[in-house]
Amino acid sequence: MQFKKVIGQEDVKRGLVQAVDDNRISHAQLFFGPPGAGALPLAIAYAQYISCTNKTDGDSCGMCAPCKQFENLQYPDLHFSYPFVNVGSRKPVADDFAEQWRKMLKETTYADVHHWRSKLDAENKQLTYNVEEASSISKKIWLKSYSGGYKFIVIWLCEYMTVYVANKLLKSLEEPPDKTIFLLISENPEALLATITSRTQSVKVRKLSDDEIRTALVLRDGVISNEKVEQLVQMADGNYFKAWLKLRQDEEDVHFELFVNWMRMCYKKDVAELVKISNDLHASGRENIKEFLDFALFMVRQCIVGNYTQGELSRFGPREAEFASKFAPFINSGNIFQLSELINQAYSDISGNVYSKLVLTDLSLNMHKALRRSVEQDA
Repeated sequence: MQFKKVIGQEDVKRGLVQAVDDNRISHAQLFFGPPGAGALPLAIAYAQYISCTNKTDGDSCGMCAPCKQFENLQYPDLHFSYPFVNVGSRKPVADDFAEQWRKMLKETTYADVHHWRSKLDAENKQLTYNVEEASSISKKIWLKSYSGGYKFIVIWLCEYMTVYVANKLLKSLEEPPDKTIFLLISENPEALLATITSRTQSVKVRKLSDDEIRTALVLRDGVISNEKVEQLVQMADGNYFKAWLKLRQDEEDVHFELFVNWMRMCYKKDVAELVKISNDLHASGRENIKEFLDFALFMVRQCIVGNYTQGELSRFGPREAEFASKFAPFINSGNIFQLSELINQAYSDISGNVYSKLVLTDLSLNMHKALRRSVEQDA
């Protein structure tokens, strides 16, 4: 991947190019930023630039042998590591899922963890790094370089590493073999061990602007309808992958339909229906529940933004905006913090493997109290 194919991030690109041109290549770097901002494609483009034999105008040439190998994800000294699911009693390593990984990256390098989980058919399972993967990485760094140049170890979503796994990699991060570069990717650097971050050079990847996503949708994805572009830009809110995925989805957003029904039942305090919703979500699996709660938090926050800006700054598509125009009045300064806290706490409980039926039922009843309180206060 060439830098020119990475959306925005021009200041980061210039810094990376300058570091290579000045021969200041750090052996361990941490690319961190929000989902859909481009940390992974930036890391790959950086590795390609280092390996390119004919660098031109601050970018790799795209034509030399290393560039063509990078383009097809076949550069022999480019190694990927990523979280995966354990399969029965067998202890797999990342390479066991290389086919799914390459398939996803050929679709888009902006994919998030939920999309990766779907490629693994692991919607209801936790992703992780195991000790075997740490050992596999340690072995790879001592392999002889096929190209005679740098070897790259790209570790995607390194925050999924357990403390034990991370500790096994500390020595390798601190003193890797000559011409070995670790490129760590994180969406949540606060979750990393301080001993990991202290051994890496940070590369901050900022949230994409609306203009950058708008340009990408027109030039990369060929969207020609201004109305469609604006709808996708608003929905993306700086996350290009959201727009990319929405553009390719034909079915209705099930999270939206569920959220609408859930809010109505919460307001009415229809206990029987709320229990049914909790049961259905429980059956869908922990990760799907977390995605739904993420969406619910987004809807609630955008409703309060719409209230205070007459809808001008909210990031809704037409369908969401129509519902929000009726629902937003029930969200105000008196309950927005409580509503957000309730959803965040439920997300935390689900992540901690608390029994989801109880968590969701309790959340629903507390949401009812918060929503009704806003009406009573207004009255």
